Amino acid sequence: MREAHLFFSPAYSARAIEVAVAHLVDDLKPAKMRARRVATLEIRVPHEPDTEIDWDTLRALVVEQTASKHWL
Repeated sequence: MREAHLFFSPAYSARAIEVAVAHLVDDLKPAKMRARRVATLEIRVPHEPDTEIDWDTLRALVVEQTASKHWL
């Protein structure tokens, strides 16, 4: 796993955040993002078919929790 400080490194020309709800990033995308010098963080949102996630739960996943996040 890449370290968080890389997100702010000048070695990367851009930053991106992927929000995974229905499916995760495929196996090829992380290499493409690194080749383009894009530091990318994926946030995985638990998803049950035919259910909605409320704003408070989404905010907690994005702002407060770390288990749902990883570097591509």
